[in-house]
Amino acid sequence: MLPGLLGAACASDPVEADSGASSSDDSSSGDPTSLDESSSVSAEASSEASSSTSSSSDGSSSEGGSSSDSSSSSDGSSSSDGSSSSDSSSSSDGSSSSDSSSSSDSSSSSAATQSSTSSSDASSSESSSSVTTSTGDDTDATTGDTDGGEPCEATLMRTHVGQVQVHHDGDRFVTHDEAHNLVLWDSSTLAVLLEAGGVEWADIAGGILLYRDDAGLHTVDAATGTELGALSPASAHGVARDGSYVWTSDAAALNVYEPDGTLRWSVAGIFNAPVVRAEAGTLHVFAQNVSGTEVFHHAAADGTATSDAFSGTFGGWFGDVARFWTTQGAAYRVYDTDGTQLVASLGSPSHGWGTRIVRDDAVVDIADPDTELAPLDDDRVTSGAAILSRDPGGAASIVHLDADPLTIEAVSPQCCIDGATWSFAYADGAWIIGGDDGFVEDELERSVTSGEVVAIAGSIAGRMALTMQDELVRIGEPGDSCSWDELASFPRSPGDGGLRMSGDGNTLLSIERWQPMMGLTRDGTRVYALPDGDVIGESSLTVSTHDLRMHDISDDGTLWSRMWLSFSGGAYTVGGAPLGAQLHAGDGDVVPRIAPDGQHVVISDGATDGFDTWADSATYIYDPEDFVNVLEGVVHGFIDDDHVLVAEYVDDCGPGCVSFVGSVIVDMTGTPVPTPDLPDLRDLARIDDGATLAVRHPERDPAIYDLTTGAVLWEGPPGAAVAVAGSDHVLVSTGTRVDLVRWR
Repeated sequence: MLPGLLGAACASDPVEADSGASSSDDSSSGDPTSLDESSSVSAEASSEASSSTSSSSDGSSSEGGSSSDSSSSSDGSSSSDGSSSSDSSSSSDGSSSSDSSSSSDSSSSSAATQSSTSSSDASSSESSSSVTTSTGDDTDATTGDTDGGEPCEATLMRTHVGQVQVHHDGDRFVTHDEAHNLVLWDSSTLAVLLEAGGVEWADIAGGILLYRDDAGLHTVDAATGTELGALSPASAHGVARDGSYVWTSDAAALNVYEPDGTLRWSVAGIFNAPVVRAEAGTLHVFAQNVSGTEVFHHAAADGTATSDAFSGTFGGWFGDVARFWTTQGAAYRVYDTDGTQLVASLGSPSHGWGTRIVRDDAVVDIADPDTELAPLDDDRVTSGAAILSRDPGGAASIVHLDADPLTIEAVSPQCCIDGATWSFAYADGAWIIGGDDGFVEDELERSVTSGEVVAIAGSIAGRMALTMQDELVRIGEPGDSCSWDELASFPRSPGDGGLRMSGDGNTLLSIERWQPMMGLTRDGTRVYALPDGDVIGESSLTVSTHDLRMHDISDDGTLWSRMWLSFSGGAYTVGGAPLGAQLHAGDGDVVPRIAPDGQHVVISDGATDGFDTWADSATYIYDPEDFVNVLEGVVHGFIDDDHVLVAEYVDDCGPGCVSFVGSVIVDMTGTPVPTPDLPDLRDLARIDDGATLAVRHPERDPAIYDLTTGAVLWEGPPGAAVAVAGSDHVLVSTGTRVDLVRWR
């Protein structure tokens, strides 16, 4: 069964989701000289165990301030997210560095989502829940949609991409991944109140969510997920602990706004890098370029200010009150809320709460800095009144700074802290952990997400495949009301490679790295018989520095192709499946397209080297071995057994860049047929003679077209990876969720 399987929601019309993650083929690497080279047929799959590498992380976050998404900040200052996500299948159109088309192997959800929000999944289903699925027929290909029901959409699981940062506000929490996907959750029910894409930074306090995307800053009522206002971008920003205002600053001014974006007041000054504690009645600020020896206390109502002088270098604000510390050499001073010096001692503070100071290796009291209240491990993350740490043996504990006496609670999170990096957020006794590979867990040991989707695939027969970081391939078919009816699951080798399924649903091509019983690790293609997952062939590549990107395959699985990239350009092969004779091989960064019936192959050389572009591409038609005709352009896929869509591009936008001119439908003699005006559609996946799934460029948005009329039949979430799942269903991976949609 699918991990974290959720329920379905039917509707009278096809449901459109509002955000999604780009699809890319995060593949293994390699370089064949022929399809048969280093190939073998095996009845068993060998699986390479993966290991996680832990490293020390130590950051802190303060309630009510803004914080970095790459590391928390106890002082509440703002900084931008230092992480970025790249779509490994994207490049300048037509350049030889990569295939500009979206991956037909449906490697899923590794790039930033578009900037859109939705109030989706208002149900109270927990993401950790599972349902038992029917087994179906394990011998023959499925027939797609047979339930005769209305259009519907079901979220099968909640997901994230890569490292997840977390923020907690008691009854609400926020998750934000390295692909810039943001989700606002109900802490009790795990209902999703809002999703947003393209998010660079986020924080939540006092019932107000503040996040930044390319358009600027957005304020959201965390109770409902409703946007309250929008603000212009600023170099620093944050939200008051009680949610009563939002502040921004730059090199010209410090500004305070109402939650709806209305300006309350502004003070001129060089506030481009302030350290801020935003309380209900007062905005406490240290700004080096305003004064390096004072902190300022601005009345939240009108901006009037008082100041307190200090000695040393400003260190940071406490997490709960406007105390602060400074450093001088190996010593530190702590100042009270009225500017009175409380103590001077040796050490290096990183956080404060109440009367407690967090130093390098221990927690001490302000009044008794020589007495250790709790030892601290190097591997720790601080959030508000709590410190989550992991000792060298892997045991985890939470130090509660607000308890009297201070307490240490042993905890046993099931995920995340054994990874290389992790985040932690605490509020009102509740906490949440974000880890690598899209995993999130709360204090009740609930799996908030099912992890990261690695790849999806589907077929016109209705069978679907989905694989995640647990290295299991799950095979299913659409059930009633957009449910997932599981047929089988089987392991595949570790890696982030894409999948491609034959139209009859009986053969699966997988980009993998595997370890034979005897021999060196191999990169290449593995061929699985479905639904049970028996390995019926494997074809390795000879140069591990090359990057296997895409496959195509006939409906009956008897003819297949693949394309890989190298430093000098792209290359391809076409041959019989699983390991038949090679029919074609050459240079080019476009995967050869196989006719559904296997009777024709259409090959575009695309960009053949680092100086070439798609503007110079030629397209060749074969039947499937003998040459038939040649024409200009780049083939993006078959519409039916006898027609392909070919696009033309011109060099007019700079080095390595091409612009789309137009598309034409061509038959297997090379003769154009009447074609409507179409956008730049790539990575075609045939559904039937009147419907084709495509990726619209440059937006990389999925949609279903009738290519003979140009009519748009369905549009998917922006940037999502989508796979055909029979005549009426599609499987959708947005980066934050996996949906099964009946679109007609």
